[in-house]
Amino acid sequence: MTKVTKTTETELKLLLTQDSYKALKNQLEKKGVDLKQINIFFDNPEQVLRKNKWALRLRFQNEKAILTAKGPCRPDNGVFQRKEIESEIPFQTGQKLKNGFSIDGINASPAQYILQKFGKLILSPYLTFKNTRSLVDFDGFCLELDHSEANGNSLYELECETETPKLVQIKEKLHHFFDEFGWDFQFSSKSKLEWALNK
Repeated sequence: MTKVTKTTETELKLLLTQDSYKALKNQLEKKGVDLKQINIFFDNPEQVLRKNKWALRLRFQNEKAILTAKGPCRPDNGVFQRKEIESEIPFQTGQKLKNGFSIDGINASPAQYILQKFGKLILSPYLTFKNTRSLVDFDGFCLELDHSEANGNSLYELECETETPKLVQIKEKLHHFFDEFGWDFQFSSKSKLEWALNK
């Protein structure tokens, strides 16, 4: 059965240096294998999605394919909150979609949501970038350590997705943790998509 999530995504994003990224990977306990991700973003020639601050992403992650629609977001001191509709789709279906598709021909919740909101769109890929994600444990929270690559440039980030009250708690704990070890970080102000578009 296809897994579908419809929710408001709330996550904390910290921008890391390469040194602080490596230090975190060495310091914290790793959970499972690294996730190798290829992210492909789609829009029509009129850029309807981008003009309305929406994104439609096809992600290949190890042996999975995941389609995600993401709504507008206004970052607040490293906290990102936005509407998200996500559905795992058959891997072979993802392979067929990666070069473009008509939104009305896709039987998946993210595509159907975009269809209802914006009408029939003929979509083509406009951006692709790679990401390696390591999952680590920090005081009972699962953190995502990301190394993204676009056009020869690298981005290092820490992400933690959870409910808002817990996000305040983990934010304070991480701040003290970084200060204790003298590691550099900043609160992220852009999504990975915005970063990659400027590279």
